[in-house]
Parts: sequence; structure tokens; C-alpha cells
Amino acid sequence: MDDLKKLKSAARDFTILYVEDNKALRTNAAKLLHKFFETVDVAEDGAVGLKLFEENSYDIVVTDIKMPNMDGMELSKEIKKISPKTKIVVMSAFEEREYLYKAIDLGIFKYLKKPVNINEFTDVLYSCIQEINKEQNSQLFNAHLKNIFNYQSSIIVMLKGSKLSFANQMFLDYFNVNSIEEFKEIHKDLGNLFLEHEGFL
Repeated sequence: MDDLKKLKSAARDFTILYVEDNKALRTNAAKLLHKFFETVDVAEDGAVGLKLFEENSYDIVVTDIKMPNMDGMELSKEIKKISPKTKIVVMSAFEEREYLYKAIDLGIFKYLKKPVNINEFTDVLYSCIQEINKEQNSQLFNAHLKNIFNYQSSIIVMLKGSKLSFANQMFLDYFNVNSIEEFKEIHKDLGNLFLEHEGFL
């Protein structure tokens, strides 16, 4: 019960799309989802689901695999092209490795085998929301960090091990590049660009 309360509190500001060709399952799932999410849309197949996604976009998409017009895997592939960060949960009555491998390749958040019990389903939805929050907080932190670094009048870089992970605008301007990726293409090793000087790093 506490977990359901946590999901209800956490899911309030998130949007979800449920795609299922079985009308009874679709109706029951929509009733359940409305208990947690304010914005719930449903679609009877992948083609309708994709049209809805293109018009509205959603934080979370839950889809069946085998459906007419467009199956769940094709839908997931198209959604990932539009919005790579959208969390997709795939459900299927089939336990075929082919689908599982495709799901992994597409970056599907979770693959659930039907029939799915309510606790398992709500746990996965809560995990989706936690992951989205984690990513958003990380983006916010990085944006603040970037702003702080760019206000400095010195060259500042961050390394992860020996690899360049962040550089401020002063650094990019000095090396006449627009991004870290462009810098890495031109200069393979950051260390080779600096001269050693005793007592100075």
C-alpha cells in the first residue's frame, strides 16, 4: 500500500501512453493508470500510438509487442528516434529471445512477460519515474556546473581518469573548437598539449 502511495505521489506530473490491441486489457489498464497519472492516453495499435506520441510526447510508454498495423518493437524504434530519453516498457505473452534482444538493442527500460501482476507493473512504473528524476537532476547539475565554469576567466577542464569529460568555453575558444567532441577528433591526447614545468601543473 505504501508503494502505491509513493507511486501516486511521484507520478502526478508525468505523462504516460498505453498501447494495447486487446480492448479489455486496454480499458482495465487505463483505469489503473488514472489512479496514479493525471495524463493517460491509450492507443489500440502501434500506428495510433506513434501518431499520439508525435502530437503529445510522453515520459513513459507501455506497449504490447504483437499488434496490427505496427507492432510494439517498431513503435519503440520510432519513439526512440524522436525522444531517446523516453522510458519504454514492453509487455508480451511471448518469451522469444528475438524480442528480448531487440528490446535490449532499442534501449527498452523493461521487458515484462504477460500476464503481469499489479505489484510488478507498479514497481516498474515507479522505477521509470525514479530514473527520469535521476536523469533530470543530473542534467540540472551539469547545467549549473557548466554555467559556473564558463564564468571563470581561466581554462578549466574536468577529466574522468585520463579522458576529457568537460571543458569550459575559455578552453574551447583557446583551441578554436565548438565542442569537446570536436576537440577529441583533432587532439587524441590532452596531455601531449601541455609542457611540463617544475612546481607547476
